Amino acid sequence: MKPEHLLIALFFLGAGILVEFGCVKGGPLLPYDLPLPTPTPVSGAIEAGVIDNGLPVAGVTVLALDPNGDPYMAITDTFGKVGYDPSPLLTGTWTLQVPTQGRYYLSTQPLTVTGGGGYSATFMAGGQTIQVTPTTAETYGSSNTPIGYVITYDQPYNLSVPVSLSTSTDLPGSWGKNFQPVVLGAGVNSSNVTITKTGCYTSSFLFLFKALDFSSTLIHSSPATIVRGFPIPVLLNAAVTLSPDNPCYYSTTTVVPSLTTTGDCNIGYPLRVIGTQSIGSPTTVLNQVTTITNGIPVSFSFYGRHPVTITLSLTTPTTVFSGSITASYSVCNGAATTATFISNNY
Repeated sequence: MKPEHLLIALFFLGAGILVEFGCVKGGPLLPYDLPLPTPTPVSGAIEAGVIDNGLPVAGVTVLALDPNGDPYMAITDTFGKVGYDPSPLLTGTWTLQVPTQGRYYLSTQPLTVTGGGGYSATFMAGGQTIQVTPTTAETYGSSNTPIGYVITYDQPYNLSVPVSLSTSTDLPGSWGKNFQPVVLGAGVNSSNVTITKTGCYTSSFLFLFKALDFSSTLIHSSPATIVRGFPIPVLLNAAVTLSPDNPCYYSTTTVVPSLTTTGDCNIGYPLRVIGTQSIGSPTTVLNQVTTITNGIPVSFSFYGRHPVTITLSLTTPTTVFSGSITASYSVCNGAATTATFISNNY
C-alpha cells in the first residue's frame, strides 16, 4: 500500500472510533450517562391508597375482598398505592381493608364494582384530637371525693389510629388516676376518667391529658387544672417574756411562737422573727427564720432595751401573714404576755 493510501485509511479508522465511542470527558458515554427510569405508581382495575398526615405511606398491607369474600393482598408502594387486576373482575360490593398493623387499627371501605375498571378508594389518617370534659367540679375538698372527666377521641378520616391515654407527668404522690378504657380508637372513642386524692394534699396543680399512638408518638394533648376547694385556718400565738436586767431598762426577751392549723397535712411553714429595741444601735437585734409546724412550738431570745417590738411573718403556699406587738415592763418588774399574731385562712 502506498504511504498516502495508508494515511487516508488511518484517518477514516480514527473517525470511525470517535463516532462509535464518543468523546466524553471523565468516562465513556454508556452506561453511566443513561437517565434512570422514573418510578410510577402501581395501577389496576381496583386501586387503593394510604395517606397519613398528608403523606403517602409505603409498606402497608391492604386487602381487597371480592363479593364472595375471597381476599386479594397487596402492599403499598412508595406512592402509598396498591393495585389489583382480578380475572374475572366480579361485579357487586367489594370490601377494601387495612388490617390491624403498626399504628393502624382495622379499617374498611365498601366499593361498588359494576364492570370494567377504574375503581379506587383512599384510606386517610391525621388531624386526630382529644376533647376533655369535666363531669364534676375540678376542686377537691378535705375528703377524697373523685374528680371526673370524659375524654372523647375524634378521628376526622377513615383510617383508624388507636391511642393510649395517660397524663403528662405522674400526678402528685397523693393522687391516683383511672381510665375506663385506657385505649381509644379501636372501636371505642370515649373514656371515663377519675382522678382521686389518696392522701393529704393542699396545693393546686396543672397537668395534661395525653393521647399517644402505639409507637409512643404524641397525637394530641389537653390541659386540666385541679384546685383546693377548702380554706386552711392558721392561728399563730406567741408567749413573750421579758426578764429585766440591771439597769432595769434592759431585758432578755424570749418569744415562743406556736401554730395551730387544720387540714394542711402538718406541713412546715417558714417563720421569720424580728425583734427591735426602742433605743440603741443596732435597732434590730433579732432577725431569724425557722420552720414551724402545727402543734410544735419554737423559741427565740434576744437582749435589748425595752420597749421591744416583736414581728412574726408566716409564709404559706399562697400568702404571707404578719403580725407584731410591743412589750415593755416598769419598775424592774418582769412582764409576760401571750399574744395572737395571726388568725386567718389561706
